[in-house]
Amino acid sequence: MHTAAPMMETIETGISYHLPTDARHWIPNGFITVDLVVNADDLAEDFYGTIDEAAEAWADTNLGVGAFFQVIMEP
Repeated sequence: MHTAAPMMETIETGISYHLPTDARHWIPNGFITVDLVVNADDLAEDFYGTIDEAAEAWADTNLGVGAFFQVIMEP
């Protein structure tokens, strides 16, 4: 049985994050714009949930676990 690979979509996303020297109750000091690659079906089903999950995973991998604060996107 052959199954098709999922369709992927790239979304430009702003991520606000805490720096290693920040207390987690502070306003985050970091901001970065990244291109996230997400499953197109998941994106269509739950746009913001999919973006948020992908952004947090990206931040955990690239900025350190717990650095992620929020996604900031223009409409």
